[in-house]
Amino acid sequence: MLFIMFDKCNSYAMQLPPNSEVALFADIKKSIKGKIYIPGGIYSKPYKIVMSNYEYILESDVYADNSAIIIETSNIILNLNNHKILYNIKSNGEGISTGSWNNKNIVIINGHIEQGPAMSEGDQYGVGNNPIRMTPYGVSKLIISDLIVSYGGKDVGGIVVSSRNSFFKNNTVVDKWQNGYFKNRHQGVNALAGAMGSSDFVNNVYIDNNIVNCRQKGIVPGNGSYVVGNKVSINSLATNSTGIAPGIGCKVYNNTIIGRGEHPIGIFYVSKAGNVEIFNNTIDVQTTKLGDEYGGNQKCLDPATPCGNYAVGFRTTWGGNNINFHDNTIIVRTDSAYKGTRTSTGEPVVVNAKGRGLMVAINAGEKSRFYNNKITVIDKDGTGKAYGIACTGGNLGEMIFDGNTVTSNILNVALGDEYGACGGSPLFYRNTFVKADNYPAYKTIASELGGYFEGTGRFVSNIFLGGASDKNINNNLAGKGRKSVHFGREMTATLQDTVASTPIAGAVVTLQNGGAPFDSTATTDALGTAKLIVYDYELHNADSTSNKILARKLAPHTMHAVIGSDTFITVLDKSPAALDLMNDVAGTFTLPLLKDGITDVGKKLTLTY
Repeated sequence: MLFIMFDKCNSYAMQLPPNSEVALFADIKKSIKGKIYIPGGIYSKPYKIVMSNYEYILESDVYADNSAIIIETSNIILNLNNHKILYNIKSNGEGISTGSWNNKNIVIINGHIEQGPAMSEGDQYGVGNNPIRMTPYGVSKLIISDLIVSYGGKDVGGIVVSSRNSFFKNNTVVDKWQNGYFKNRHQGVNALAGAMGSSDFVNNVYIDNNIVNCRQKGIVPGNGSYVVGNKVSINSLATNSTGIAPGIGCKVYNNTIIGRGEHPIGIFYVSKAGNVEIFNNTIDVQTTKLGDEYGGNQKCLDPATPCGNYAVGFRTTWGGNNINFHDNTIIVRTDSAYKGTRTSTGEPVVVNAKGRGLMVAINAGEKSRFYNNKITVIDKDGTGKAYGIACTGGNLGEMIFDGNTVTSNILNVALGDEYGACGGSPLFYRNTFVKADNYPAYKTIASELGGYFEGTGRFVSNIFLGGASDKNINNNLAGKGRKSVHFGREMTATLQDTVASTPIAGAVVTLQNGGAPFDSTATTDALGTAKLIVYDYELHNADSTSNKILARKLAPHTMHAVIGSDTFITVLDKSPAALDLMNDVAGTFTLPLLKDGITDVGKKLTLTY
């Protein structure tokens, strides 16, 4: 029997769950007591697998009028033996499907499955006439490996499975559909979906698959799954076409996603439950097509007033608690007059190809972090919309952007744009913002759509290169939506016992920032040090109706230190080098600590910036 072992498994060993696909295959193989050979040729009706504990081996190519093979039992290996199945030649049918409930321990390997010339349609979920369909019956402990599957019928998906504890490895899935429309783009057509209809934790693993030309969604793994080392190319033919759409508790890493078409999104995550980690992925997206949903009116078809959707590297909009998005590379290209095609017909049109590197918003009470990513969003000639990070869509949660490098020639950070508001005052901390080119439209920070929506944010200890600046802010900050942008810096607080000449560890130090609604609290380490954020000033528009920018110096600042059961407070330092200074002035200075209004000479607090 030919079986390509999972030779790359070792490179993922530190990340994948303990029950590897190799172990699962070994367990299934132990149950096999013999071989059954499946004849090839022309099938007027499907071949049914009904006997358990056998390896089924295909002898030659199959040409099926409708369905080719139906699995109705458990504990089998189906080895296509490098042969081809051409199904759906005359009428409805799948390449390989299940015909009974709750099967388990199934292996399908080594072959080519192709939809035939009938090109029958699927339903609004992309189910029906698929190369592999295992829904609604479902299966557990499934291995699908080393297959090439191709399909092209309207609303037809590729490998469409309801599974759990299963592995999808080294498959190539090719979508041949080029132009047209969907029955229901909200439901979707999936190239590789291993958990159709399930909201439970399915714990599937997807390794080294190659998704080619998917029309809407590439890999939809289900909750609790690993998605590792896959390649996905998107030919987006609908709104919200997505390379990878992880569920709750997923790990998504080492994948490459190339997205083109109407509305390509590299990775799209939506879940209020959250707990997803996305890292070391490479995403490259660009809008190249104009859809009918948002660009079907005659005005959009006029080359003088082109329309188009935003290509997006990563998106979360309607909930995203505990997202850890880090060490990814995102490239987005934009062009306000891209010579593209119309999705439904393929005819030439001019497309306003806009782009966002991150398009993010989470709900109140949720927290997520985006760190150490490299995000590059570049417009062709300085007339388009190219946003590095866009906080948009009604954000009210707590988002931290830390240590990212964000390059754009139009806008590094959008605090709200045409999709919605940016509340919640996301923290931009120790990032590097880079200005590329020298176009007049460029801004480092802006609230888009004329400032109509709320735009809030905090900028602390960032680095600005190439002409980027925390002073380069779009005047839309004076728009009618509430605006509040705070600027600050990181400081190191050091607590010492001056009598014993030793650091004070385990103290809780709090900096109250001069009327700003953001206190900074940290616990001192073994060296007596803690990192704190000092907010120096705020740009705002008062009551949201003033139509002008106001600057508010944040003062006075007060320090509190809880050492054991004692609480201390600082005496305000009025010197020019102290906290209450609007400019970022480096220095080191010492503040005495008071307890009950009396200076404690045995303790010292030093602040360094």
